[in-house]
Amino acid sequence: MLNKATMERNKVEIRNESYIVMIGPSMTLARGGMASVVLAYKEAGLFEKWPIIYLETHKETSILLKLVLGLTALFQFILLLYQKKVVLLHANIAGRMSFLRKSVFMLAARCVGVPYMIHIHGSAFKVFYEMNSGKLMKRYIRFIFDRSSAIVALSEEWQTWLLGISDNQNIRLIRNPVQLPLNVIHDDESQRVHNVIFLGKMVEKKGILDLLHAFNLLIKKSPVPVHLWIGGEGNKIVVEDLINDLCLNDHVTILGWIQGETKVQLLNNADVLVLPSHNEVLPMSILEALAYRVPVVASRIGGIPDAISDGVEGFLVEVGDINAISESILKIISDSEARKVMRVNARNKAESLFDDKVIVAKISKLYKELGGVKQTDYV
Repeated sequence: MLNKATMERNKVEIRNESYIVMIGPSMTLARGGMASVVLAYKEAGLFEKWPIIYLETHKETSILLKLVLGLTALFQFILLLYQKKVVLLHANIAGRMSFLRKSVFMLAARCVGVPYMIHIHGSAFKVFYEMNSGKLMKRYIRFIFDRSSAIVALSEEWQTWLLGISDNQNIRLIRNPVQLPLNVIHDDESQRVHNVIFLGKMVEKKGILDLLHAFNLLIKKSPVPVHLWIGGEGNKIVVEDLINDLCLNDHVTILGWIQGETKVQLLNNADVLVLPSHNEVLPMSILEALAYRVPVVASRIGGIPDAISDGVEGFLVEVGDINAISESILKIISDSEARKVMRVNARNKAESLFDDKVIVAKISKLYKELGGVKQTDYV
């Protein structure tokens, strides 16, 4: 019969031999939705519950250093496979290059019989598949997808779309997680300056130019003073030129990339978040707004209707409809009582669908089904 010391030693050996390898962008040196989601999982305790080795395959740096980073991660993964320490590969993918890089990891895992799961982030993948892939590339994508042990979709729309391009039937709907802050209090005094915020990359597909044109209409008819705060990087020169052309310099502030306490303060002071994107899956900025009781105006695309019901937590608009964007913002900032109701509805939606603890439990359930061994199983 094993004594206690031997049992403890065996537990350590199991821990050292059984890992889930997750691949994705740097959580600190990459900027975007995927990095934010992975960081949200880590902050919610997923990495504490499971023996996860995280391999960074991308960060914001030079092309040469990106190549070195990717090859280093691949070498580390192959070494772990050779040592038979990998029980599951969790691949986070987005667009073309993200998929191509990580498909090599998935092929390597398949060669030695290690299961892999695919977690799709970002609308770029759908564009890549439908518009930028020939027959051969589509066949390769389906080959990788069909042999995955599970595919994670962020919305019902994406789950349906994935079922249409792949024979894989194990496509799980697991939405993005968001941490729910405590004691969020907003000032809904009607006479103060009202804060409209945009959190995202300053590029056309995120709708930033549409927002500026809509905001120009808004300030001409708003009964209350209003200011637009832009948090994000991107085509700053193009955005600044449009701000100058529309004479919005006194009404718009570009903050650049924000995170941590700066983002918290901005959300605490916000009256409405606007994200009139042209393509999306389930943007983290909308989930963060809901968690902080901030009404949302967003495009009726991707997984956004899963998060926002028109007229309940905010308003949904058609892509590029500048008048609708302006009118929707106006309805929220000009009616303090309706805004208060939307704030309550927003928080309720965050708690019911996107609570990070609930989402981590769903990922944990999937890990267990696919052969993962929890950290808590060792102690």
